[in-house]
Amino acid sequence: MPRCPIVEDLSATVLGFELTWCRLPTVMIRIAVIEDERDSAEMLQLLLSQAAYEARLFSGGAEFLRSFRGGSFDLIVLDIGLPEMDGYETFDQLRKTDKDVPVIAFTGYAFPHDRDK
Repeated sequence: MPRCPIVEDLSATVLGFELTWCRLPTVMIRIAVIEDERDSAEMLQLLLSQAAYEARLFSGGAEFLRSFRGGSFDLIVLDIGLPEMDGYETFDQLRKTDKDVPVIAFTGYAFPHDRDK
């Protein structure tokens, strides 16, 4: 039985990982992906678009903040390890403009002192 009985279940194998998600065809969620690694950003955009989400890519925090207006995105996916303006600073600046938009932050940093931040 599908996990999403009313909508379509989707799955894909990416870099050896099996991913599963549900497409909600009547909902267009706008997602900002802030990621400086182009391959990673494009992979996220592909996965999100296949799930019927609108994903816009930004290569850095400053680029994102220049075009961001409160309410323009339903979700922000934010890399912590950005050059120039890192994800922490980007997040702080974003919260000055929009306190409510959900943010998913991620990083490739795996050292204990990175987790403490």
